[in-house]
Amino acid sequence: MSLDSFWQNIRRYLRPWGYLYGKIMQLREKAYFRGLLPCFALPAYVISIGNLTLGGEGKTPLVMALASKIQREGYSVAIISRGYGGRTKGPFIASRGHGPLADPAFLGDETFFMASRLGVPVVIGRDRIAAGVLALKEFNPQVLILDDGFQHLRLARDLDLVLFAADSPYTLKDAVFPAGRLREPVTALKRASAFLITKANLYPKGSAKLAAELMALGRPLFEVPFSIRGIIPLKDWPQRNYVTPHGRALAFCGLAKPESFRRVLKSINIEPVAWRHFPDHHYYQRDDIASLTTLAQTYKTDFFITTEKDAPKLKPFRKALHPCFVLEVGAEIPETLWQFLKEEMTKGTNP
Repeated sequence: MSLDSFWQNIRRYLRPWGYLYGKIMQLREKAYFRGLLPCFALPAYVISIGNLTLGGEGKTPLVMALASKIQREGYSVAIISRGYGGRTKGPFIASRGHGPLADPAFLGDETFFMASRLGVPVVIGRDRIAAGVLALKEFNPQVLILDDGFQHLRLARDLDLVLFAADSPYTLKDAVFPAGRLREPVTALKRASAFLITKANLYPKGSAKLAAELMALGRPLFEVPFSIRGIIPLKDWPQRNYVTPHGRALAFCGLAKPESFRRVLKSINIEPVAWRHFPDHHYYQRDDIASLTTLAQTYKTDFFITTEKDAPKLKPFRKALHPCFVLEVGAEIPETLWQFLKEEMTKGTNP
């Protein structure tokens, strides 16, 4: 039995703990808004991108798409990230806009991924205030994007964008951790400036259900489609040398929601004959690679395929996994969302 299956079986017994944790989060929220806990403002326009759940809402693709869009539109921008899973406490400059300045184990997998793909500065730190101060000192951005910032109330923000994934249409009915996947009670959504439904085009029914519930909360609502950019050989990543693999596939990933990867593969007519799911943010070891190659031999597969989130951690094993391909999926910023953001940003920045 997997850890997730075990949790699903016992979560009903954890409801009292979820109730208690939810109350603690509500008291914490009140303490910040009444000034009992300090909240610090930085001299830049701060956009927080976060979610109510434990993960899998598509934050990283959205952060990347938004940072690129803001930069193209003439604003200077930097990203502040916690560097989840990395070794550094920070603050540390993960990228000056020209690629990562340390390895994935040091920066964290998602931060390394962003630093590899983006031409904007990325600063990490468990103390987001210190990371923001470093970003301002080194890059003087007009806009700071606070990655995974909805619960980080210590840093003031100008906009709070809260993400919901269309493949989780029952999010608002879930319980607070550890009885469910919510980080805090649904009442926290009153802090949101706008709601974004990610993967809307991949799960139209789930998106419609979420939209109906979220619209009742009286905030601007935007559907964010995810598009398939192409498939890249692992040996070439992060360069975008797109190819079309043929034959029998073995798919694997370390994601919070592996079923999303499976669905995207199916949409481009790749039906893996074998599948392996690792825990979210998994760092691959030699034993993992050995198990994958054994599985490939058992099912007589022709190639491996994985996600961009996994790619940075697989580069040391590219020979053992040959041929391995990486699926690139990105978020698209709809014009309606950009116009909303632009109107808000121009109130506090000068492009």
